[in-house]
Amino acid sequence: MISISVNGENLTIAKNSTLSNLISIIKPQQPFAVAVNTVFIARANYDTTVLNNKDCIDIVNPVAGG
Repeated sequence: MISISVNGENLTIAKNSTLSNLISIIKPQQPFAVAVNTVFIARANYDTTVLNNKDCIDIVNPVAGG
């Protein structure tokens, strides 16, 4: 198991989990973007982005405004 931070909240997940695994667990509201350690990850790379202990994941939703 590894410990990560998701939007400031600590979460424990299985070692070798990918970003896709995390998304399937927390099911964020669509649409969203994900950054791992402040680097935004393209959706095409979710399956190959392996999460590591103490990673900081930010899941953000766009905000319309003017």
